[in-house]
Amino acid sequence: MMGIKPMSEHNFQKTYEPSLDKELLSRISDLLRELFGEDLTKLSQIKPNVWVVEEAGFFMDIIVTSLLLVLDAQLFEKMPTDSKGAYKKMLQLNAHHVKETRLCLVKEAVHLRALVSHQNIDQPKLEDALAEFRALFPIIHGELKSFFPQDT
Repeated sequence: MMGIKPMSEHNFQKTYEPSLDKELLSRISDLLRELFGEDLTKLSQIKPNVWVVEEAGFFMDIIVTSLLLVLDAQLFEKMPTDSKGAYKKMLQLNAHHVKETRLCLVKEAVHLRALVSHQNIDQPKLEDALAEFRALFPIIHGELKSFFPQDT
């Protein structure tokens, strides 16, 4: 698998305030069930505000925070020794490759993350965010993997 492990195995909850809005959580849960339909075996709700999705080649966490819906997947576990080249490539990719999704660092780990507003969230908006994320993950991983030989 390209992705290391679900973010849920990290301290994500210490970073973002979880949403306690039961109506919002129910709406997101319904949207996810509609989107995954037959593939519900790939979707696991591990907390009231956190789902883990097993995608082809990586795990993605879907986290409902007090302000946003966060799609997150870890690309690489830690920065390489030659981090200058990796940083430069990540900046180029963020500037030229992605729309709503961004590369970011979480401690030493490199993540691909998309932030989606709760406001007016519906199935097409969530589908678009998931589609971009799914399309970009293997491309971004391929562009960066030469900098991270320890994780390939």
